[in-house]
Amino acid sequence: MIVMDRHGTILEWSAGAERLLGWAAAEAIGQPAAMIFTEEDRSANAPAEELHIALTMGRSMDARWHLRNDGSVVFCDGVVNRIMDEDGSTVLGFGKVVREAYALRKASSDERARARSEQRSFLAAVLESVDNGIVACDRQGKLTFFNDAAREIHGLEERPLRFDQWAEHYRLYRADGSALLAPGETPLYRALQGELVQDAKVLVQSVDGRRRHVEVSGRPLTDGAGQILGAVISMNDVTALYQVQAARDETAREQGKRVAVEAAQQRLRSAQAQLRLATEAARLGIWTWDIDADRGTWENEEMYRIFNLAPGAEIVNGARMMADYLHPDDVQAFRDAVRGTIANGARFHFIGRFYRLPKRELRWIELTGMLQTPTGASTVIIGTAADVTQRKRTEESLEEARLRLAATLAAGEVATWIWDLHNDRIIGDHNLTQLFGLPAAAVSGAPWLTYAETIHPDDRPEVERQIARALDGDEPYRATYRILLDGGERWVSARGRIERDGAGRPEFLAGVMLDITRQKAAQDALRVAEERYRTLITSIDEAFAIVQVLLDDEGRPRDYRFEEVNRAFEQQSGLAEAAGKTIREMVPDIEARWIELYGRVALTREPARFIEHSGAMGYWWDVYAMPMGAPEERRIGILFTDITARKQAEENLRLLAADLSESNRRKTEFLATLAHELRNPLAPMRTGLDLMRMGATPAPGGGRVLDMMDRQLRQMVHLIDDLMDVSRINSGKIVLQKARVDLRAAIANAVETALPAVEAAQHRLQVDAGAEALAVDADATRLAQILSNLLTNAVKYTPKGGEIVLAARREAGSVVVAVSDNGIGIPLEEQGRVFDMFSQVSRNMGHAQGGLGIGLSLVRSLVDMHGGTIAVSSRGAGQGSTFTVTLPAAAAQADAESWTAAGAGGAAATAGLRILLADDNVDAAEMLASLLQASGHEIDTVHDGLRAVDRIRAIRPDMAILDIGMPGMNGYEVAGAVRGTPGLQDVVLVALTGWGGELDRERSSTAGFDAHLTKPAGLDEINRLIAGVMGAESGRTPGC
Repeated sequence: MIVMDRHGTILEWSAGAERLLGWAAAEAIGQPAAMIFTEEDRSANAPAEELHIALTMGRSMDARWHLRNDGSVVFCDGVVNRIMDEDGSTVLGFGKVVREAYALRKASSDERARARSEQRSFLAAVLESVDNGIVACDRQGKLTFFNDAAREIHGLEERPLRFDQWAEHYRLYRADGSALLAPGETPLYRALQGELVQDAKVLVQSVDGRRRHVEVSGRPLTDGAGQILGAVISMNDVTALYQVQAARDETAREQGKRVAVEAAQQRLRSAQAQLRLATEAARLGIWTWDIDADRGTWENEEMYRIFNLAPGAEIVNGARMMADYLHPDDVQAFRDAVRGTIANGARFHFIGRFYRLPKRELRWIELTGMLQTPTGASTVIIGTAADVTQRKRTEESLEEARLRLAATLAAGEVATWIWDLHNDRIIGDHNLTQLFGLPAAAVSGAPWLTYAETIHPDDRPEVERQIARALDGDEPYRATYRILLDGGERWVSARGRIERDGAGRPEFLAGVMLDITRQKAAQDALRVAEERYRTLITSIDEAFAIVQVLLDDEGRPRDYRFEEVNRAFEQQSGLAEAAGKTIREMVPDIEARWIELYGRVALTREPARFIEHSGAMGYWWDVYAMPMGAPEERRIGILFTDITARKQAEENLRLLAADLSESNRRKTEFLATLAHELRNPLAPMRTGLDLMRMGATPAPGGGRVLDMMDRQLRQMVHLIDDLMDVSRINSGKIVLQKARVDLRAAIANAVETALPAVEAAQHRLQVDAGAEALAVDADATRLAQILSNLLTNAVKYTPKGGEIVLAARREAGSVVVAVSDNGIGIPLEEQGRVFDMFSQVSRNMGHAQGGLGIGLSLVRSLVDMHGGTIAVSSRGAGQGSTFTVTLPAAAAQADAESWTAAGAGGAAATAGLRILLADDNVDAAEMLASLLQASGHEIDTVHDGLRAVDRIRAIRPDMAILDIGMPGMNGYEVAGAVRGTPGLQDVVLVALTGWGGELDRERSSTAGFDAHLTKPAGLDEINRLIAGVMGAESGRTPGC
């Protein structure tokens, strides 16, 4: 075997070629293949001619002398095949197979003469054995050779005729059968005239009337001087190819495939040259079947291989096929295919199972064919057969893979889609419609707008921008966005690519979509956790380091390397830029016990806590060392604190106490400032919610979202109020405004405050306050706050659908209020500290509910200020809890009309006022203005104190709501300026601020304000204030 490139250079040289021709592979590779041709053949350009024939016909066959490396020659049969790429459009090279027919070595003249005689005899024998018809003549045109294949084609023996008699005697017609060949058109004569004949088309009519389509190639025979000695032609009977092509043409017509005549002729020429190679490469068997006689022929060895029969064995006819080979379940389908072909000439096609003998292995076979034009009464089908077992298995595997893919996509919440851009139809799978909350019918196609309407309004512009970007360029489409559904929102990630038509216009956008809601939540949680970790490690005062313990050759700790340190590390250790360095590099005389201590932790994997001193570094440290990572990494984390100063702190106790006092004062101021600053951003949120409630009917689920936001905002305000109250209590700034109060009114106020949370948790609340008045001397607001906090606490720590009971009674000179629930309860060991500041017992029980842990501490402080007591009782975890408040009863009953009603509501707001709103927080001002306008008031808005004064003087509003902390002039200064301007005494001034303590209210009143609102103020509170103030204003007498 010899493999050449398309120019005839040798690329591969097999061991057989080496044995036959004598050149080693290393000698032959890279040489022109012409090296194995004799000088005579090279002069006649035989090497190039051989490749040209193979290039044109797909194959070239010859029998010639080839030169050996030692100078001798060998007579060989040679076949050259062209090698094509996978798509069959490009010639890659040629493969030549040569077989030894006869060898001639250097010898004497007599020996060469005898050898030549033997060679001629052998050559004649070889030419007799080939499949092609071979005819030769001498220079006078006398036939000198006529092999058996030529006799078979013509049905005649050779005769010594003149060239002008050849066409008539041997019935040589033109390819279309229209006329006999002219004397000068016969291929043998053309070759004798010196012409190289290639693939001449001739129709031969034998004596029995059969017509054979023959392709003829020929050439002149010349001596060394180039003189013509005669001519030879080779005739290839391609009748079967014509029949196959006819069957294929019929199939193409049945399938509606029309091709141009020139293309059909090209396919025909290609089929004629490559049929044998194609069938062998495709492993197709060729057969004919006379249905009436139930006999046929197998045209190649592939048919025998398919049925596992020896070549030449008795072939399988239709009866045996159905009885012995076909699977019983497929016999009827075979009969139906045959009947359909016979009845209407349809293409014969059958795929079924058959038993391959002798082991009766069950395999798959595909038979295709066409009904041949009947000759006489016979019905004949000619066609191909293929063992398609592997293909069927592949199809089954693909189907299984498709089903697995579908299951995987469904399980992985992956949706697939194709958007037909021309027709605006998005075709998706069921995952897509479920993801967008669309009906199942949308699978078959829905316009883009159907899907776009579910995209979050904030995300839709970016999605559309990404689509436009993909349409305009070659970049893939990528978008991550939210989908709004009744149950909330869902995060999705979409990926796709534009498919374009032949003109480069966008035609389809196809892709996938993943539900990444959980992933997004996990990423957010991970990001928060990482930020917390980094913030914690970076911000803690304790020094933190991750080190790797280094061992010597005997496995003993010899050093340790710092891998990561926080900012406090340098302050606590005195070591700068330690990351990446070892302790011995930085402190050469470090005590060995430090390396031993850390080495023990790394090797035993047991954490250690110790206090140790380093003389080399001059520090005392409180150290906690813990193992980290895999054991083989010998990595530990070290958390330590420099306690050197603590060892010397005794004499500094007084200064330390003073520092602690100052720290507490600053903490109290910080809490107050924090609460104030937190109220400012809450104000526009509170106002926005009220405004949204006044708007049109919300979208489905929108009311529930507003309720949720309202509850959470109220909870935030509640927490801030608690924070402020803790600050005031710690600084002694809370002053109780005691009056005679009916405890039942305070209970009603507290229940009203807590009721939204109770209903949201689906609890059952039972109130038992009796019919008798329960008089106490108390601050009505703080009393309601105590009871509201206890109810809120019960709601938070009672599982959904629980029971809460609020009961009040008079008992031995006291009034007792008990709030009970059947919630998570409190372990006995935890009950002693439930009233401690920042304590949340539920965290230790796995029931963390959020909050600051100051609610119960605040309750106890307020109860103490009223001279009462509070106690808690619980049988333990899961047994519920009871909080009992005991207050001194009022000494004597007063006239009920003089009692302060805890939490009395205000009147409805008066509409139609002209109000000036001044606040440097633009968002808060705009939201409050929109809310008041929605209530029917005329609003003017400014954002600094100077403009507020100018505007009040210009428009003389009914009311001015002023923020205290404005630039230019603060709210107190604006109030003073207004009150000092003649004619503006009747303008109602309302302070709006995040400071809501008693001292703050006193200061605003002193500055000239008529009312004080604490941010965030709700619509009801504003309406009550407007109604109350304007009612009071209407009762003034002129000049007051």
